[in-house]
Amino acid sequence: GHYRKTFEKKIAKTYFATSQGVSELLRDCAAFFANHFESGDVSKAKVRLLAKMTEGLYRKSDTLWLGMKIGIVITLLFWNAFNITVSPNLHINAGMSVYIPLYRAVGLMIALVWMWGFNVFIWSRYRINHVFIFEISPRLKLNHFEIWDEAASLSIVVLLNSLLFLHHQQYRLKTRLSEIVYPLALVAFILIKILSQVFTGQGKTGSVQKDIMYSMGSVFIAPFGRARFCDCYLADYFCSMQKIFADLQYSVCFYAIGFESIDPLQGSATCTNLGPILVPFVHALPYWWRFHQCMHRYLETQKRWPNLANAFKYMLCQVTVIIASLHPVFSQYQEAPWSPLRVFWFVLIIITTIYTYIWDLVLDWGLLEFNMGSRHPMLRQKRLFPSVYFYYWAMCSNLVLRFMWVVTLLPFPFQSIFPSGVEYQHVLLPLLTFLELFRRSQWGILRVEYEHLSTSQGFRKYKHLPLFFEKEVKRRETVGGNVWINIEVIFMVFLLVFFSVVLWVLK
Repeated sequence: GHYRKTFEKKIAKTYFATSQGVSELLRDCAAFFANHFESGDVSKAKVRLLAKMTEGLYRKSDTLWLGMKIGIVITLLFWNAFNITVSPNLHINAGMSVYIPLYRAVGLMIALVWMWGFNVFIWSRYRINHVFIFEISPRLKLNHFEIWDEAASLSIVVLLNSLLFLHHQQYRLKTRLSEIVYPLALVAFILIKILSQVFTGQGKTGSVQKDIMYSMGSVFIAPFGRARFCDCYLADYFCSMQKIFADLQYSVCFYAIGFESIDPLQGSATCTNLGPILVPFVHALPYWWRFHQCMHRYLETQKRWPNLANAFKYMLCQVTVIIASLHPVFSQYQEAPWSPLRVFWFVLIIITTIYTYIWDLVLDWGLLEFNMGSRHPMLRQKRLFPSVYFYYWAMCSNLVLRFMWVVTLLPFPFQSIFPSGVEYQHVLLPLLTFLELFRRSQWGILRVEYEHLSTSQGFRKYKHLPLFFEKEVKRRETVGGNVWINIEVIFMVFLLVFFSVVLWVLK
């Protein structure tokens, strides 16, 4: 840090950094490009020129290698699907089901990496400066090609491991090698790969992973950590990964107990019995982090709107999830009457879902602008994506997918639809979780686009987003402390803790 600041000061005093002639050449270049390619719009010209100068370069051989990896991934996917659905010698029994949550969690996280690569591709394609918004070093940023290459490599390892595991179950190879080794080897490989890249600083991937770990640390210690845009953005993603966290919690418990238990089913039963205690905590934790980030933002900006309203949204989400997780009496829905508590919980689900949906559209995306005489109702005037149908698709699909995600929070066993419960656990639940990750990735595309256009919730350190090599950047002014703000923050935290404890006692 010290050497970097010293070097920047020396660079700032050099001739090419202070020369007015260089600045005039930059302005002339932007004006020339605007007049010939952007109909005189200098701002668009600056964005396009900056994108051309900072876009990632890769060789054709790298493209060929990525195509080969994707081909291998597709082949392994079909091979695994064939073994699961068609193979006559393979049956998903209770002994095999205890390992599925780990594979499900790892597979969904890798799917999220593929989606993140697509998001980076969209932002780069339409000149959205996500590098500046996420405060990523331009020298260490990963382009979409590099992200997909890493995702393809991880996908091959996971699919090969799952294929070996299925063959182990299919041909009864338990006498030679224990089946518990395959998922354990997969986890060990991923952890060693990530830690080796982080601590050795291997390439750009290691630097990016280190930044992600720092950001995760800020999320975990909220409200004491930082609450930048990237930290809050990551915590929002965590809110869509509740089922992944629950699978990881089960897997950690199973492996911790499984080594002490002779029968894996006994270890699985023990972890399942701990579910009513651990699952509500795991499901509510992302909303707890996000709530305290909003309180941190309120103390930092001293603006009730939108920070307190945003904190109230996450408080509603946390209460809804806790009620759904802590009341197994709801599972007897076919016989039990509709009690007042259940009616309250059902109404709370609808209110929370609609509240969060409207927040997405208005505050996170800047949509639902009703301009008289506009050709595209409910859309804002400034848009970076050329197709208006994408915005309308996002508005409609976000509502549908939010209500579909509610299904995963319901404690009902779905006995009337899935008699054995296996179809729900191994088919519907992964599908709904994947759709929620898709919805969150789609939300992320428009969220960053809107942040690029305007600092909607005061995250930006500067009053504008630099589109070119601009030297004068004015910092946002800060306001002094206020006793009433501290009282309001304490009251909001008290409400959240009070409702959570009351619901736990009423279990």
